[in-house]
Amino acid sequence: MTLLEVMLATAILAMSMAALGQLTFNGVDAALRTKMESEAAIRCRSVINEILSGSLTPTHQTEQHFRDTSDWTWSVSVRPDTIRTMTLMTVTVRHASNPDGTFTIHRLVRPALQPPGIQS
Repeated sequence: MTLLEVMLATAILAMSMAALGQLTFNGVDAALRTKMESEAAIRCRSVINEILSGSLTPTHQTEQHFRDTSDWTWSVSVRPDTIRTMTLMTVTVRHASNPDGTFTIHRLVRPALQPPGIQS
């Protein structure tokens, strides 16, 4: 084996290792993003369920922290729907401490029977 063949084989090996490393990084990043989006959807549904059960008041609220963590916040917008006895609740959940500075946001809009206290 000549020196040129060894250098060529080493270069091919280095490029292959770099490509595998990048694929691994992309996979881990996608898994983390999916985990955050799933948690955001669960937290969004939790806020809607608390409103529907009467634990939270069905009023406009912004940037409220969840009881179990300060990393996640939620906002609610409640407005009358075109149907007189219905309301549209928009719940937005966000997580702001991603390492790259971006937000994980999940928004859920749900029609519901108009709770007491909301006038159409």
